[in-house]
Amino acid sequence: MDRTRSHAPEGAGGAGLASFTIRRAGSESAPVLHVSGELDFFCVEELRTALEEFTADAGEIVVDLRQLEYVDSSAVRCLIRASRHREATGSMLVCVARRGGTVRRVLDLVAGELLEIREVHQGVG
Repeated sequence: MDRTRSHAPEGAGGAGLASFTIRRAGSESAPVLHVSGELDFFCVEELRTALEEFTADAGEIVVDLRQLEYVDSSAVRCLIRASRHREATGSMLVCVARRGGTVRRVLDLVAGELLEIREVHQGVG
């Protein structure tokens, strides 16, 4: 699954289009979602849909955010909800984000206790 989308805030008139991409890797039992670009209200539904596509058999879902440049509160909320859902089914959602990066700082501040956030992960190269 590769999904790429360009979007602009309403009223921007096409100027400053932002790009957002989700790429699926790994296996059914150990999936990895590579997310890049800008993840905000305009494209968070695509992330939610991608996360919901995994079956209960997926023991651990890794969301690689290292190539993400921007994240807003709707995206953080989506990750928290997905994490809670995975926990309720006995599995886990792990976010991988660069230490010191903007996305990591936002996640640490807003959802540090609610998400499993790592700098590296075995399934992510």
